[in-house]
Amino acid sequence: MVLKIHTMKLFSYMALILPLAILFACGDKGEDMSIETESEDCWRRTDGKLIFTQLSEAETSAPSKISIRFKLDDKDGQPIAGLTTENFNIYEQTQNNSCLQPISEFEALRSVQSEQRSFIQHTLILLDLSGSVITFQEELKEATRALVNEIDPTETSLNKIGVLWFDGAAELHELIAPTFNKESILESIDKIKTDLSKDNSTNLYGAVTSIAQKANSILEDNSGVSGVSIVLFTDGKDRANRVSKQNAYDAVNESNSAISFFTVGLGAEINKSDLEKFGRDRFVNISNVNQLSATFQDIAFFVQAEANSYYLLEYCSPIRNGVNNVLIVEAIQGDNKGYLESNFDATGFEGGCEL
Repeated sequence: MVLKIHTMKLFSYMALILPLAILFACGDKGEDMSIETESEDCWRRTDGKLIFTQLSEAETSAPSKISIRFKLDDKDGQPIAGLTTENFNIYEQTQNNSCLQPISEFEALRSVQSEQRSFIQHTLILLDLSGSVITFQEELKEATRALVNEIDPTETSLNKIGVLWFDGAAELHELIAPTFNKESILESIDKIKTDLSKDNSTNLYGAVTSIAQKANSILEDNSGVSGVSIVLFTDGKDRANRVSKQNAYDAVNESNSAISFFTVGLGAEINKSDLEKFGRDRFVNISNVNQLSATFQDIAFFVQAEANSYYLLEYCSPIRNGVNNVLIVEAIQGDNKGYLESNFDATGFEGGCEL
């Protein structure tokens, strides 16, 4: 009888202990599972086919706003224009997080806009008016007018246009400084005459070097300018030998990434390899002067696409502290993605952020 009671107590103890043992065992496993669940929320980078060019460090302003400027291209260097807020995701990581976490639009207000809406773009048209151009100057003037009309410089479009030219002289000649006034630009083009140039030679390398320097100066001296497009036309090779080819190459290669270079070469006298290097964003080689207007209009399309491939992202961060927080901006266009990574200091961040 005593044995039976002890046996019954033993079963009772086991009935109590076994669930607890199972509970503790599951508790350990549950902790592992919670870690796995957290890791499943971590953002993972995949191969990117959209290329970011970061134009500024992440800038912070009270109470918790972060702003960052960038340019977007595809892997072939073609501009990605017209993306909206819906095409971007934001991820953040603090010292307390083991990985990057997605920031919901409900947690953080955000805005992505083309910088053409808030920053001025400059287009510099650079024409070769050396001796050989005299024979088709009217066609060149017509094509240049078409280019101006397509870009349509106005205070609404925020795109200024300037027109310059070169021959064999050491310095560039300016027909008109960058302006919104389309009528004045078109009038300046009409000033291209047979006797305008006093030097029949071609200072191509010098012209490329000088226009690159001018474009860089525009960006350095004007905080309200987000990008410069250079459209170069020539029908010949460098004959003046004033500036070395390598200097011209370096001037283009070392230019600010916010400068776009387009070149149009006419005829068999051009050095194609030079113009391909000078036109790092696009080079067009045409054989007939009658193709000039259509070619310049096509170039205008790419100039506008370049202007619209600059973006300003602003959002209200939910982070409230930390000096070395990580920000990832993910751009999505169809099946293609791209990523920008930056760091920011959230010291003193508070609520109440508005865009």
